[in-house]
Amino acid sequence: MHKSYYNCIVLLILLLIAVPCSAIELQQTPIQTELQNSILLASNSWEVEGSNDENKSNSISNKSNKENKSVLKAALYSALVPGLGENYVGHKTKAKVFFTIEAVTWISYVAFHTYGDWKKDDMIRYAADKAGAKLDDKDDQFFDWVGFYDSSEEFNSLGRVSDPDRAYLNSPETYWQWSSEAERDVFRSYKNSSRTAYDRAKFMIMAAISNRIISVIDAIRDAKRHNRNEVHIDISDIDSYNYKFSINPLSSNRQFSLTLYTPF
Repeated sequence: MHKSYYNCIVLLILLLIAVPCSAIELQQTPIQTELQNSILLASNSWEVEGSNDENKSNSISNKSNKENKSVLKAALYSALVPGLGENYVGHKTKAKVFFTIEAVTWISYVAFHTYGDWKKDDMIRYAADKAGAKLDDKDDQFFDWVGFYDSSEEFNSLGRVSDPDRAYLNSPETYWQWSSEAERDVFRSYKNSSRTAYDRAKFMIMAAISNRIISVIDAIRDAKRHNRNEVHIDISDIDSYNYKFSINPLSSNRQFSLTLYTPF
């Protein structure tokens, strides 16, 4: 019992000594405080500056990874298919416009040309049925004669008055005879409809050529503008201002300084 009592007394004494010791703090001097603050500020500034340099390096790396677009390729692509050069540069919406125009142009060409063929066939069949004319291998001038004169005999008597050098139409291959003016008017309507459709088909070819020329010019401009913008971005990233802190914890009047670098 006495031994146990003795152990409790010793433990109590140790606790009384440990509690005051744990409450004691070492007081820093003003120099130590300033030095600690300066070092902490320096470490923070170095971290910010290093992060800024790393971000800028990554930005420049990302910019440099963007490849410039070949002006020649853009032009050739648009010459092949209008809009393909714009799509190569990256202008998707504009490319869709050129694609749509190209598709509509060729669909219209096929439609007009097909309609012209239909009307020409109707004209040939109608002339053979109503006037006994054979127009399969004839040209447009002969079609005009058949539509203007009532018969080949009328052409020989009246058509050669204004042009005596015209040959006589006196063979079965050049014969025709309309029985009425109304039938000749129907023939002319077929002829005019066919010719108008062919003219519109030719216009669609011109529209397709124009669409290519416009697309080539536009693709060249877009490629040059794309490359010019890439160079401008790279230069602005390199020449843009940066900053850093200068730390001098032992200085009596300035613990740190901020230096700003500008491109001018």
